[in-house]
Amino acid sequence: MNYSLSGGNINIYAYLYDVNGNLVSTVTYSGSSAFTPTYLGVAVDDVNAYFDDFEISTGDPRIVTFNNTQPGMNIQIWDNLGNLDASATATSTQLSISIVNDIVVGTGSGGSIVVSSAGGYPILSYAVPSNDAILGGDVYSISYCPLTVSISQANTTASTSLSITPSFSIQKLIVINLTDLDSNNYYASLLLSSYSIASTLSGSIFIASNSGSSSSPIQFSSGIPLTTSTSVVPILPGPGSTIAVNLTATGNGSSQLYLTLQYCSSPGSGGACVYYPFQLQITS
Repeated sequence: MNYSLSGGNINIYAYLYDVNGNLVSTVTYSGSSAFTPTYLGVAVDDVNAYFDDFEISTGDPRIVTFNNTQPGMNIQIWDNLGNLDASATATSTQLSISIVNDIVVGTGSGGSIVVSSAGGYPILSYAVPSNDAILGGDVYSISYCPLTVSISQANTTASTSLSITPSFSIQKLIVINLTDLDSNNYYASLLLSSYSIASTLSGSIFIASNSGSSSSPIQFSSGIPLTTSTSVVPILPGPGSTIAVNLTATGNGSSQLYLTLQYCSSPGSGGACVYYPFQLQITS
């Protein structure tokens, strides 16, 4: 139900939905006998009724709104029980997702919001604290931090800087694109040469090959490396191979990873090999 008072006129709109969130019926009233309600509630008259959620909101409780979206971006709303509550794909800079069948998401505690890029990669995961809830009428704004990539003039070294918001996760973020410019297959791996990783940062870095395979990752947890090299993956002629990261930050910090991209002409680090230094700087 929606109540509004404007210029001395009162407007009341009532909407009835079935359990699947489909609109069944509407009733409207408009008049000049305006009043300002002191109490709001639900009265049940001579019927049996079951209530799941009851919410009073200054916004439209049927939807959750996301501002600053990008076309093709997909947003999922999950409840605290691990159920997908709603999902939609943006076509403009604002996305409204209907949650009319569960306006107080889950049991009214926790939940999560997962944002994926137009390419289908999860790029943000927000875990709602257990003392908060996802409610109809909520409005979220998505913020972007720049990803800066510098390539040396000789194309032999690279440096990437990125930011991650504490309490958020980044999945499969591409930090470098790899392109094989000749007609031969090559075999690539990453080596962690040195590092200074904040104790608030955990994650992994890996190579996703244009052959369809991905390397095993270099992993680090709470600032401590668990592995220092990836497995070897084939790089086929042409574009489509990438270096990507998964990151989770629990607080503020600054981290530097000094890596080496090993590029060999034969499998198993055999044949002729060249080495490209690569620095990754992460701020949270």
